[in-house]
Amino acid sequence: MRLGYCCINMTLRAQKPPVYTGRTLIKRLFSMEKASALAARNTADLLAILRWNQEHDIHVFRVTSGLFPRLTDPENGYRIAELENARVIIKNLRAAGRFAARHNMRLSFHPGPFALFGSPDKKVNASGLREVGAHAEIAAYICADAELDIPINIHIGGSYHGDFKGTARRWLDNFAKLSDRTRARLVLENDDRAGGWSIRKLHGYIHRASGIPLTIDLHHFLFCHDGFSMEQDYFLAKSTWGGRSNQAHYSESAGRKLKPAHSDFLKKPLPDFVLKDRGAHVLLETKAKELALLKYRRQFKIRETGW
Repeated sequence: MRLGYCCINMTLRAQKPPVYTGRTLIKRLFSMEKASALAARNTADLLAILRWNQEHDIHVFRVTSGLFPRLTDPENGYRIAELENARVIIKNLRAAGRFAARHNMRLSFHPGPFALFGSPDKKVNASGLREVGAHAEIAAYICADAELDIPINIHIGGSYHGDFKGTARRWLDNFAKLSDRTRARLVLENDDRAGGWSIRKLHGYIHRASGIPLTIDLHHFLFCHDGFSMEQDYFLAKSTWGGRSNQAHYSESAGRKLKPAHSDFLKKPLPDFVLKDRGAHVLLETKAKELALLKYRRQFKIRETGW
């Protein structure tokens, strides 16, 4: 089992000058020249974060979806190759991929709430397809000089009045429109609300028809589990990865009451069945990012082994 964190390194972000990968632009200030300059800085800092991770024995990391400002914007969207600094940017991505491969790192993406294509609204679905396609393009550049398994993790996004069958049909129809490259990277995650897409529903309606792997979010499970145990759903999700190292997410509620919002740090250890799962990669979804991971290791004396 290996632990990781998501998107932002708090330690490096606090430096002067700050190191981070989410520099962006508001719509009214957008220009291709500005987007190109920011993307060059973001992709250069990605390698800096990976180097820091290696120095601290962190080998699982979620890359931000904000590397490229307004990349999939309906009005200002663009292709990476169109940017003025495209050669530098692509070089940065390839360097990050080589570094990750050399040090046995597992990278992933988690596009935001717009990566939907089970909606009755065709415009929403078209936007979702564009979003995951853009992430697959970034992943392809990262993997240009390296063999890396980079999952792109998304949600179904709704059952649309409880119509799981109809939503699944639309989702699968749109999934089939994606390139082979993109389909091979997509994974689905369970929801954090009662009556939503549980691991069981994702398995029955989507995985059986498509073979897509399932990421179990252990915190989300508490809200939506269809009466099965966490251990049962964990190993059902794991079984969908076909020999690849499975991914899981772990977080806790902010405050004392059970709610979807994530806490800064963690107070409870992972379940034993996860800790003993040699092949698992677990992303800690905490607001304190790498600081929470390092504290968690110390607090619970966690030994990470295996790939």
